[in-house]
Amino acid sequence: MDRMEWMDLLEWIDSEGGPLVLVPGTALAAWTGCAGADYDRACRVDGFTGPLDVGGAQALVLGEEPMSTAYLPEQGLLLRWMAAESEEAVLAAVPQALRLASWEPESAWEVPDGPVYLFDAGWTGEESAAEHRLRLDLPTGRHRVRAAHVEPDEETMLVLVRLEAADEDPGRREA
Repeated sequence: MDRMEWMDLLEWIDSEGGPLVLVPGTALAAWTGCAGADYDRACRVDGFTGPLDVGGAQALVLGEEPMSTAYLPEQGLLLRWMAAESEEAVLAAVPQALRLASWEPESAWEVPDGPVYLFDAGWTGEESAAEHRLRLDLPTGRHRVRAAHVEPDEETMLVLVRLEAADEDPGRREA
C-alpha cells in the first residue's frame, strides 16, 4: 500500500488529554472511563503500552503523552503522531521510522474473538460509541506488542506500536 492509499484510509483518534485505550468489544460495556476507576488505572500505566484487566478481558493502554493515533492494518502498526508538520509528513516518514526503530522489549496482550476499539480512555465504553472511536479487527489470541519512539528526520517524532499475532513471523511486516 502506498502513501496516498494510506491517506485515504487513515482515521486519526485523539484524546482530551489522557491516554488512549484499546478495549475488546466483549469488554466494552465494562470500561468505566472517568465515571469509574478505569481512567485512573490507565493513567498509571508506565511506558508506551500496558495491559489492563477489564470485563473478563484485557484492554491495552497507549500511554505516555496524548498523541493522535491511526492504525495501519497492513503493517499491524499503531502510528502515533508526536510531532510533524502534516499528516503527509507523518506518512512519508513511516518507512524510514520502521528502519530506524529500536523496539522496546515486547509484552503480551490477549485478544478475544471479535473487534477491538481504540478510543479516549476517559470515556466509558458506551460513551465511546457516541464519540470518535476506531474499530480494529485483529486475530483472536495472544499478540506481541512492541513500541518504539522514532525521530526519522529533524521535524518528525513518532511512536510506533506494533501488534503481531504470536504465531506470526516477527520480521514479516518490517518494510
